[in-house]
Amino acid sequence: MNKFLVFFILSMVHPLFSGSIKIIPYDWVGQFGLFKQNGRVLFNTDWKSKKLLFDGVLSNYPTMYGADIENNFQEQLKPNFIQKSIDSSIFLSKINYKQGDFSLDQFSFHLDSKQKNRSYDLIGFKRSYFGNQNQYFHNSLQPIQQSYIGTFSSKKDNNLGSISIGHFNTYSGFPDIVDQSYLSNRITNANTHFQHSKGRLNFIFSLDNFLQRYKSNHSLALTSDSRYLTRNTVQGKVESSVNHNIEYSLGFILNKRSLQLDSILNQNWNNYYLSTSFGGIGIYFDLASIGDKHVYNFVADIEKSTKNFDFIFCLKEENKPIHPYYYFKNSDIRLKLIEKNRFNSFTAKWRSKQNTLLSRISSVKEINPNWINKAETQTIYLEYINTMLPTFEFGLFFNKEKYITYQTGGLGDWIALDLKSNFKTFSGYMDITLKVNVKHFSETLSNVYFNPIEFVPIFSTDNIKTQEMNILNGTIGIKVSSFVIQYSWINMLELFNYYKKGTEVQFNPEMPLNGSQKSLTIKWHFKD
Repeated sequence: MNKFLVFFILSMVHPLFSGSIKIIPYDWVGQFGLFKQNGRVLFNTDWKSKKLLFDGVLSNYPTMYGADIENNFQEQLKPNFIQKSIDSSIFLSKINYKQGDFSLDQFSFHLDSKQKNRSYDLIGFKRSYFGNQNQYFHNSLQPIQQSYIGTFSSKKDNNLGSISIGHFNTYSGFPDIVDQSYLSNRITNANTHFQHSKGRLNFIFSLDNFLQRYKSNHSLALTSDSRYLTRNTVQGKVESSVNHNIEYSLGFILNKRSLQLDSILNQNWNNYYLSTSFGGIGIYFDLASIGDKHVYNFVADIEKSTKNFDFIFCLKEENKPIHPYYYFKNSDIRLKLIEKNRFNSFTAKWRSKQNTLLSRISSVKEINPNWINKAETQTIYLEYINTMLPTFEFGLFFNKEKYITYQTGGLGDWIALDLKSNFKTFSGYMDITLKVNVKHFSETLSNVYFNPIEFVPIFSTDNIKTQEMNILNGTIGIKVSSFVIQYSWINMLELFNYYKKGTEVQFNPEMPLNGSQKSLTIKWHFKD
């Protein structure tokens, strides 16, 4: 009877890990966790959002900084000034407020003003949260996360210039096996961007500055002293197109990183690249100099579409400077300063009027000179979406890992079910949305995970254990015009406590168990 009841509930009520971007949360509110894209953990990799550069050494979780940063993750420097001028000014405003269990209090606003030749963008975000075990409490009224972003752009004829500035302040308690610790992280970054168009040629020039002060007294920290990270990049790029079918670009990226602990580590590397795309084929090739060594990076994407099928093949090889953690941790390997990644994937998608079936086979291999064993994983991912009924959507997701490595976040095989229903009431003036997601992890390993303080993989031969996890989430949302109110309940199974082991959710052994989390969200978006 109990088994039937649980199955019935699972079958009634947006997976956490759907699509090419997957989030592995250490908590349910987005403060800490892992971020994955196309099967690869965001580890020691630069990323961009709102044209702002984030150095991936000590910042690898875009969700922490708010929804606007996450949604604009990896924004590319594409020419965006070739567009029709608007006849009148437009002012857009967005306000989101969320309140939930364990003193969750989250607020964000977004003001966007567009005029004929100018635009302004202002974003603010803050999050307060104690944690289900009070792990984020820090004896202060200051929020655990604050983010502020401002952007100004101006266009004249075929020229476009923009300036973006961001400030991100993290001050949070942090769980520790020794004692309650804390994490203090301040980031200030800026981007200056200029574009010029002449005929079919587009010229792009960009400057990035990234400043970070990072401090933690955690037992896993390399040092309890403050560390200062400075990062600067200069980018130049020329783009052109031929008959709107063939595009090519030529450019360079100059990188400089300086990290200060008890000593100073300077890392310099430059990339000179050529890329082209034609007929669904994209090729990127660059020559890079890392210190006194010369390497190459290569990316090939092939896309082919027919009436009902899409096929994508990707092959990538990447060389990058070693994560500074290993430089300071092991003085005898300081000459081995290059990490290498190899990635390939094949994706096939079949679509009809009411059905979509996607399959992806991918493999990731990282060759790190500081690791005894090569980190390699192979993934098979399946996704089926059915919209047979006009107000109901059904999704089934399956993920198979041949090897569980840090690239998987320590997670093995999982399967998920996603149900969504949307219908209108009150003569079409009110939209009601119901979402339910259930996910089952058949295997996780506690000896393969990330150091949550230093953002480097941990490989341990102690305390190896395999456990299963089950997660059930439900959401109901009501929308009237541009006003939305939404109630969410994450990890309902903790309340049912069907079997204790299966309701214990933990994605990192250094972090507390995730309990359930109920929250109420209000969104108000309006124009002028």
